[in-house]
Amino acid sequence: MLISSAITQDPDYSLWTAFHGDSVGNFTGINDPELNAALDAGRVGTTVEERQAAYKTAQERLVALNPGIWYVKAAPSVTLSKDLHGVTMYTLGSPLPEELWVTN
Repeated sequence: MLISSAITQDPDYSLWTAFHGDSVGNFTGINDPELNAALDAGRVGTTVEERQAAYKTAQERLVALNPGIWYVKAAPSVTLSKDLHGVTMYTLGSPLPEELWVTN
């Protein structure tokens, strides 16, 4: 058992890294030829329709193979004081430090 995640914004990097048989980030160890082919096709698709079809197949394979138990959704957040201003979150929930400012 391990605790890991597959945070996805654009399917390419996140899904390929988490579930492709050739990926060193594939902690589940899944190596399914149909899933691999779908992830590769989504990565190189030149139209939205090609990518959607590829990732639909990838999603169907992940459902069929069930490589892990997903039990929690990340809730990116930040804790701050009343004197800290300009908190803006980006990507996976990190604050932009260059936007922060403090009042006394």
